[in-house]
This record gives sequence, C-alpha cells and structure tokens, in this order.
Amino acid sequence: MTTETFDPVLAALAQRIKAAVKAYTEAGQNAVQRAIEAGKVLNEAKAKFKHGEWGKWLKEQCDTPERTARRCMRLAANQAELEEKLKTKSATLADLTIVGAEELLGTEPEAGTTSTGSGTTGSGSSSAGSGSNPAAAYDKAEEKLIKKLQDLDPKEVADHAEATIKKLRETVAIMTKALKKAA
Repeated sequence: MTTETFDPVLAALAQRIKAAVKAYTEAGQNAVQRAIEAGKVLNEAKAKFKHGEWGKWLKEQCDTPERTARRCMRLAANQAELEEKLKTKSATLADLTIVGAEELLGTEPEAGTTSTGSGTTGSGSSSAGSGSNPAAAYDKAEEKLIKKLQDLDPKEVADHAEATIKKLRETVAIMTKALKKAA
C-alpha cells in the first residue's frame, strides 16, 4: 500500500481517526475509553500498510502525532487487561486518566503528553523501570526538564532553553559523526 494513490477505504479511516483522536484529546472524563476507540481505528488502519509507510500516512492524512497514535494503540491492545485490573480497584475506565491507565499497565507515559482525565486511578508511580529502555528514560528526563523550565522566571526561560538546545545539538553532531565513522 502506498500513500501516493487514493484509496477510499483509507480516506474514510483517516476521517475516523481524526474524529476519534480529537475526541480523545478534548475529553476530560472517559479519556481512556476514547483513546481506546481511537487506538482500535488506528490499529485497523496500520494493518493496511507495509513496513515504513504508516507514519507518513498518519501525519499527512490524520494530523496525528505518531506518539499519540502509539499511545492510543497500546491502550486499545491492552483494554481487557485494564478492565481486569480496574475490577480490583472498584473503578471504571471513565474514572481513569491516560497516565493512570499506563501506570496500571506498567508502561511509561510518553513525554509531552498530559494525563487527560479527572482522576488518577493507579499507583501514582510506574512499576516499569526506564533503565532498561533508553528511549523511555530520555522521554522521562525530557518531561522533567520541561517542568523545570516552566518553573523558571519567565525572563530567564529563553536563555536556559537556548543553552540546552545548543548542548543537545552539539551532542547530536558528535554522535552523528561517530556513527558515520563506524559505517
């Protein structure tokens, strides 16, 4: 399947994805259930693509970040487990935030996302260690950095952000150079 040709089925799926993701991101209560609904449609659409084509189509046709899509798809894939775990807590999906759902599943919440929802049914801390997953550890550090930036005096924010960005660019340049040497 290619993103270059028009497929009415994919066009319809794109519209359903846009609506489901919009409902999920705008939702307060029932956020997890809406994210699961979005994830089901996303999973259906992704199954129609060859490896490597999904992300481009998602961005171009659905106006949906890949992180958001992965989060919804993960919740959809684990809906039964979530519902089972909630039985022991006398709670429902409607009571759960996205972060609370991820904590119940033992997965790290993605950086740059909010808890969307009214309560945090869950342990309050994730049991999944990010030490075994460098990307998850980076995302967690990134989230903490953003929070710290928000706590700064507004007059200092730009200077601190620029200094951090400069260091990040220097690190990427060093790593890219090393990668090219290794290849």
